[in-house]
Amino acid sequence: MLDLRFVHEFDCSEETFWTHLFLDDRFNEWLYKERLGFSEWKVVERQDTERGVRRVVDVAPPVGDLPGPLKKLVGDNVRYRECDEYDAVRRHCRVDVVPGTMADKVTVRGEITCLKLGEAGCRRVFAGRVEARIFGVGSLLEKRIASELERSYQAGARFTSEYVRNNGLS
Repeated sequence: MLDLRFVHEFDCSEETFWTHLFLDDRFNEWLYKERLGFSEWKVVERQDTERGVRRVVDVAPPVGDLPGPLKKLVGDNVRYRECDEYDAVRRHCRVDVVPGTMADKVTVRGEITCLKLGEAGCRRVFAGRVEARIFGVGSLLEKRIASELERSYQAGARFTSEYVRNNGLS
């Protein structure tokens, strides 16, 4: 089991982060498909309520080169379903990732918070956990998932900062 924590700062308000970035489906489709190279990022369910947003997204990330044991385990077509539960009162989002294969053996969960930073900035924090209960390769898979999550969050933060600047959201 691996614990994860990624922190990024943006030159926009918390409200802008949640409304115009994280919960904006068009922005996310652009970010994931055009900038991060995912072959699919598709909202399959979305419910907006006074309390928040529940969003379910089907995702197909780029796979890259996998070590032999992992390639045999997951194949070339990696997919997952991301279930987001945004609580507008607490201003945080619970994220559950359900792998397309071995969902009973792999768990990826986390929470995203966004904190005010100065007059016009915010700090996004993702805190999560990856667990792969697979004899012999579980640790290897956990490390690969954690590495890909970190890479994706880092690249996503760069593109998000660029988007905020270029679209007058600061």
